[in-house]
Amino acid sequence: MRYSLPLFDYGEGLSASADGSDAAASLSWQLVQDGGRHYLQISNAGKRHVRLTNVFFQQGSGRQVVSDGLLGYVLPGNFRRWPLERPASADSMLSVTVNGAAVTLTSRGTLN
Repeated sequence: MRYSLPLFDYGEGLSASADGSDAAASLSWQLVQDGGRHYLQISNAGKRHVRLTNVFFQQGSGRQVVSDGLLGYVLPGNFRRWPLERPASADSMLSVTVNGAAVTLTSRGTLN
């Protein structure tokens, strides 16, 4: 049995924050199409990692769930892509829990 635990070390001047809303300000997202598949791509321009949970697209009264639990981590200065079961609308809002704080990312996605 193998079990992996994420371990993050904070450099000088950085600390863990209980409120993820400040970390969310450094995030942007877009919808990407590559090889006929659709992906959600989230970029982190901040100086700390972000933990993403409970991710869904909201458009009007409709909701498209990406992940009910842990989606993953995005390290500082990097991006991650996750495949989508079906394409999301580019005018959707992305709701996500970032480091424990529920936020709505207002950066709109574009299909590439």
